[in-house]
Amino acid sequence: MSPVRLNILFVAIVTVITGAFTAGFVIPGIRELNQCRREVNEAADRTRQAQVTSAEESTVYQAIMDLQCELAESRRHVPSERQFGEFLNSVSESLRDLGVSNYELRPLSEYALATTTETAAFAGKAFVLPVRLKISCSFKTTFDFLTRLSEMPRLARVSAIEINAANSRSPRVDVRMLIETYYCPESANALDAPAQEVRS
Repeated sequence: MSPVRLNILFVAIVTVITGAFTAGFVIPGIRELNQCRREVNEAADRTRQAQVTSAEESTVYQAIMDLQCELAESRRHVPSERQFGEFLNSVSESLRDLGVSNYELRPLSEYALATTTETAAFAGKAFVLPVRLKISCSFKTTFDFLTRLSEMPRLARVSAIEINAANSRSPRVDVRMLIETYYCPESANALDAPAQEVRS
């Protein structure tokens, strides 16, 4: 057999063996590798989705806890019980601290909070506790008392005020004002609601 034929025969044998190896090992290996890649990608997608879900749950939980803190803070300003005596004592203590001894503090009948654009969410739920105050003091003392009233933990506002000079020779003024504070019985239930969501 001539050398040329031997070379052709050798190349043919190598080609057949290479084809057989490729068909028998390489192609299945590539298919298996692609399958593994798909499985890894799917697992990665599931992991990312789980992380997103976990992050969303964490965000919701944090939002609930923040809301609970806000409700707790609002309950300090608008308690769920009347606690009117405590409020009157706080007003009296503020007046005494400022050296005001000549004053008259008269509680009035409570009533439901009127429905307005600002109070629509509390309509039928919150109540107003009004008190009429008469004092005779300097104008500065009046201003200092109003400042203390605004700094009280419990929400209170002056809905009406009248200031008149006691007389032309005295720096004192006669002040009449209507002070309102509030309570909301349903604030206790509102405060417990987020905690129940967290426990469930």
